[in-house]
Amino acid sequence: ALRWCRMSSQPATSTVTTPLARPTASRQALVQMASSAAAPALACCFSNPADVAKTRLNLDSELRPRGEPPKFQGSVHCLQTIWRAEGVAGIQRGLGFAML
Repeated sequence: ALRWCRMSSQPATSTVTTPLARPTASRQALVQMASSAAAPALACCFSNPADVAKTRLNLDSELRPRGEPPKFQGSVHCLQTIWRAEGVAGIQRGLGFAML
């Protein structure tokens, strides 16, 4: 509980209780369920650009005509090129399917 202090030598007598101060079992269960759903979704948001770069590099090497130079020089260059051409939507392409 929170205590209100006055600028005097008397002890604080009023206490304020809020619903958030007393965790209940149902509230703890709800927090645990939300955390268990949010953690993998957040991890997917951070790992998805690596999957996009890997897929683009693989497709570039397989679909490129013979004799033509590669479109990307590596994964960092691939992500930079995607960022410049397509923005965040290109970097996070396929994120919805990855979260399922």
